[in-house]
Amino acid sequence: MTISCTNATRQPIEIRHFFRLDELKEEIEANLVTKVTKDSIEYSYLTDSTVAFICKISKNEKSRLTYWNFNIPIADKKIFTINGREAEILKYDYNIPTMNDEEESIFFIDDYGVIVIKSNAWSYFIQFDKGGQAEKEIFKLLQQDTSGFYGYGPQPQIDIE
Repeated sequence: MTISCTNATRQPIEIRHFFRLDELKEEIEANLVTKVTKDSIEYSYLTDSTVAFICKISKNEKSRLTYWNFNIPIADKKIFTINGREAEILKYDYNIPTMNDEEESIFFIDDYGVIVIKSNAWSYFIQFDKGGQAEKEIFKLLQQDTSGFYGYGPQPQIDIE
C-alpha cells in the first residue's frame, strides 16, 4: 500500500476573459487550489462550485503540462526581468489534431501556475491574476512582446488597475 502526502492551499484569484484582445468580456472571482504531492503540482481554478481549469505539472520534468486530461508539449520559454528578478515563463501549445479551432497557448510560471491562456484560433485570452504587482508587470511584458513568443507582433495594451 502506498500513501502519498498531499498539501493543498487555496487562494483567491481573479480570472479575466478578454475578447478581440482588448475588450473585457467578464471578470470572475475564483479560487486557485494548489495540490502539491511528492512528484507533481496540480492547479485547479474553481468558480463557485465549478472547475474552470485544471492543469498539472511534474516537479522534475517541465517538457509536458497536463491540461484537463491532455498532455501538451512545451513550445517555448522566455525569461522576463521583473523588479530586478528573473521570471521564466513556459509556453505550452494545446492542439488536438482531430479537432478544429481549439488551439491555445498556455503560459505557465513555476510556483504560480497558469498566468495566461491565449487562443490561437479565436481572438481571446484569459488572465489569471492573484493580485500582485508582479502579475501586472508580466501581463504588460507579454503584451509588449514582439519576438513571437506571446503573439504575432505588438499586442494592444490592457491597463489593469
